[in-house]
Amino acid sequence: MDQSQVNKEMTELGKSRYWNRINKAREVGLESTTDAGQRLLGECVSKLEESIKRWIAESARRPGRRHRAHPYLIQLPPNVVAAITSQAVLDCISQNRKIVSTATQVARLLEDEVQFRHIRENEPSFWNSTHRIVNKNLSANKKAKFIKKAAMIANVPLPSWDKKDLVQVGIVCIELMRESTGIIDIVTRSNILGKSVTLVRPTDELMSWLKNAHKAGELLKPVYLPMVETPVDWKRPVYGGYGIVFARNRPLIKSRSKSYNQVVEASGMPEVYNAVNTLQRTAFRINETVFETFQHCWENGREISGIPAVEAIIPSKPSDIDTNEDARRRWRKEAARIHFENERLQSKKLQISKILYLANKFKSKPIWYPRQLDFRGREYPIPYYLQPQGPDVAKGLLLFDEAKPIDDTNVGWLAIHIANCFGHDKLAFQKRIDWVNDNDDWIRAIGENPIDVSDWASADKPLQFLAGCVEWAGYRKHGNGYMSRLPISMDATTQGLQLYSLLLRDSVGAMATNCLQRDEPNDIYGQVAEVVKQRLASDTNPYAKLWLSFGINRSTTKRQTMTLPYGSTFYSCKTYTTEWFYETMKSKHKVNPFGEETYKPCAYLAEIIWQSISQVVGSAQVCMAWLQDVAQLCVENDVTPMWWTPNNFFIDMRYEQTNSLNIKTSIGRVIRQHQIRVGNGKIDTRKTKNAIAPNFIHGLDGIGGLLGMTVNRMNEGYGVTSIRSTHDEIAVLAADAGVLSTTVREMTCKMFEQDILTNFSDQIQSLLPASVTLPPVPPKGTLDISSVMQSDYYFS
Repeated sequence: MDQSQVNKEMTELGKSRYWNRINKAREVGLESTTDAGQRLLGECVSKLEESIKRWIAESARRPGRRHRAHPYLIQLPPNVVAAITSQAVLDCISQNRKIVSTATQVARLLEDEVQFRHIRENEPSFWNSTHRIVNKNLSANKKAKFIKKAAMIANVPLPSWDKKDLVQVGIVCIELMRESTGIIDIVTRSNILGKSVTLVRPTDELMSWLKNAHKAGELLKPVYLPMVETPVDWKRPVYGGYGIVFARNRPLIKSRSKSYNQVVEASGMPEVYNAVNTLQRTAFRINETVFETFQHCWENGREISGIPAVEAIIPSKPSDIDTNEDARRRWRKEAARIHFENERLQSKKLQISKILYLANKFKSKPIWYPRQLDFRGREYPIPYYLQPQGPDVAKGLLLFDEAKPIDDTNVGWLAIHIANCFGHDKLAFQKRIDWVNDNDDWIRAIGENPIDVSDWASADKPLQFLAGCVEWAGYRKHGNGYMSRLPISMDATTQGLQLYSLLLRDSVGAMATNCLQRDEPNDIYGQVAEVVKQRLASDTNPYAKLWLSFGINRSTTKRQTMTLPYGSTFYSCKTYTTEWFYETMKSKHKVNPFGEETYKPCAYLAEIIWQSISQVVGSAQVCMAWLQDVAQLCVENDVTPMWWTPNNFFIDMRYEQTNSLNIKTSIGRVIRQHQIRVGNGKIDTRKTKNAIAPNFIHGLDGIGGLLGMTVNRMNEGYGVTSIRSTHDEIAVLAADAGVLSTTVREMTCKMFEQDILTNFSDQIQSLLPASVTLPPVPPKGTLDISSVMQSDYYFS
């Protein structure tokens, strides 16, 4: 197999996938969800909305009895009626449905929307608890079915429309759509039995438009696969990676601005190109032992941590289900929960099946991954599924193609990696090495016979742990000089918080995030949780003791602390706290200690968590507040924040307001009006203020910052050619792990030799009018940046 064959296969797979989606959508009546359907839908809504407004107004003014559809159509905003009608009609015309059937479908969807709005307004507790269950994982249709079934079980009354009037409501909406858009006809035909049937049909113009749209669409979406030859080096922002082999070549940096690419091309950015090219020149190969083991376990339904196995079985109906209402309700609730959980797992299973398919396809040959950057400088492999930034399954299946010998000087890094993957990443280095040596026989047994010795399946990262066991068994069998291909990974401790601590020279935050030497690595999530418990213990609020009895641990505070550097707000802190509460009750089978209350207790705990985070890493909140003040001044003066990062990557952070209209119904059906989705020239204040902190940090942690500088130094200074990165995680061969450990610390010191915040401030100041002055950069502490050189657990 050569690269030209792979290119052809990517194009053909893209066409096949495109048409499979189209045909599947048509089969189930979801034509409007296709790309062409979404564009068409957006164009229909505004025209139909105006027509509905006129019809309602004329119907209200008309003397005599009003049309039977009038009292129903005024129950919803005209744009929602237009959106639901357009979507339903476009879905129905692909199935040749009769006008009565189409009209009924339109009316029922409108009735659903009225019912869901009624629940949301009159039964908010029921709505929030039910909506939370289905909000993330189900389609709009399945959400609707679940909510209505839950309402029936809970005896929540729903307003219903007179069935005699449903068709009348639908017919009015269809006729208005025909008149306003001109894309559908109402025609009468004789069927095969000679009976006359009336259908809603697409016009010839619409059919021609769809044909051309699909013909273009099938060529624009190839299925990107790994390459079997080295990717083309990036030297310009518009050519590299796969080269020019597809109808639409992907540029290096994802950006909608043509002027941005012009600036990037003019500037050169050699440091950025060098780092990206080094990463995409890294060759990988499939770990065949791990592949064969995992395939066997997958096909035989073996349990593996974090990987969906067989579906849960819905419990049998209770024997007294017909007479025992409580038993019937409990069974229905449990059956519905298991049914929807099984559906949620289907996407994970499909992803794993695709990973296995690709691993089988590319085994026994080296493969490469072309790279692409987002506008902040974060890098991503272009291929999907089996790729170096994928889940544990994907990472466990990938070895470097290059091999280097393991000996006494670097075998400790292999041991540390194995312990990390099992779940001992919070121990001191020597304790991790000791754990591996103490379990030498067991680890070797796994590596030599992983199908029979399947304890690896319970590890935190089971496939990566298995790969480590295989490598350890090989080393122990052959001794020093064993040629290893295993990626040995190191990652930062909550890197965003580390960077804020270093920016402001904050010793407290630096200690919390392992920038300073400690005997054992600090667990910042656990540290915040301990502060939370201390605050609760000294608080007289009645919720405090109940929360302590419920249990506070690192999982309580993990998401709130983790997301803080990336623009998390107190509102999101409340959301994450509430989600943790519900998830804990479900997984630990705990009873709500607050009875029927949830909002107030969770809001109270969120406030305690927010204060505790500030106590541990207050520098992050100080710096984020300053960045948002900078963004506010930029917006007020119509200035787009733009700056160069330490590794000379250019960030153009323009969030422009658009006149596009998104119409969202109660259960998440969204219709976008694409024909007016254009910038209006004004900067979006909310997006700019919310995004500046995470964008600034990603400019420092990605190719434009520490990652890019580290990759370049390892490659150019030490000849390291096999490097895998996943944002704040970097992996190299065991023989190069010592180089990585030293280099990432050296580059941290080099990056922070400059006053990054002052440089950023000066660049933004130069864009503002002379009369506008930015607020002063936040004051710095006394932290010596060079201290990271002595910190074992800064990257570990």
